[in-house]
Amino acid sequence: MIILFKKKILFLIIPSFILIFNALIIFNPSEVIQAARGGAILWFNNVLPSLLPFMIGTNMLLRLGVVNFIGALLEPIMQPLFGVSGRGAFALAMGAISGYPIGAQVCAVLRENEEISQVEAQRLLSFVNNSGPLFMIGAVGAGMFGNERVGYFIFVTTLIGALASGMLFKFYKREERVGKERTKIRLASAMRRNKEPFGKILSESILKALESILLIGGFIILFSVILKALEVTRIIDVLGVSENGEVIKAAIYGFFEITNGASKLAELDISKGVIILCAAIVSFGGMSIFAQ
Repeated sequence: MIILFKKKILFLIIPSFILIFNALIIFNPSEVIQAARGGAILWFNNVLPSLLPFMIGTNMLLRLGVVNFIGALLEPIMQPLFGVSGRGAFALAMGAISGYPIGAQVCAVLRENEEISQVEAQRLLSFVNNSGPLFMIGAVGAGMFGNERVGYFIFVTTLIGALASGMLFKFYKREERVGKERTKIRLASAMRRNKEPFGKILSESILKALESILLIGGFIILFSVILKALEVTRIIDVLGVSENGEVIKAAIYGFFEITNGASKLAELDISKGVIILCAAIVSFGGMSIFAQ
């Protein structure tokens, strides 16, 4: 009965929010178009050129069987530390190098191809999907705060936090262990060649990468409009009315989208602990990253 009541409430609440959102778009078309344009420019100028090559390369490596070879090499490390097979090291490495949402995408592809179990995928998601070093050190540290050391601090704390989270989630569904057929991969047979023509592998990898990057672009534009709607309705201003109002407002921005949140924090006095808050926001990722 309680579950049925909750479903009815959600059935009313979700459409109501969507109606309000659409009404805000109709009554504030210029602000919404400006926000959508800003999100599209951000995606086209920064996200598309930086993530698309990684996505294509990652899909090709997965199809060519390179992950099996890496998994065989790193099995002795990944099993005791994180309770996953060695293939998870590929998702960790790609996520750490290229940033959101590559780690999650690699994990999803591994699961789709039945390279890892559902429990392994759940454990991996707790620590492989992180912000990239280029964003943390370059964009946030050097670009926004004007200090590379801030970027290195955020990078190191985020990496340590991710690894600690992975070690903690090793105990998640501990009774469901990784199958023996996955833990006893031999190096001699790990690098198995995909029998499909290379041209087909390349074209399908590009198509899959384009599909993912377009989805990411849609979410970036959507959350840019949501933030603008919160600004237009003055909800952020109301929530930020306190002694540390500017910090709270920046945190709200970061809750939805990390780039906006980090940018707002960089405008404040560093003595207020904004660097630690910025590190927390970057590590959290924001709802936009969750959706991606």
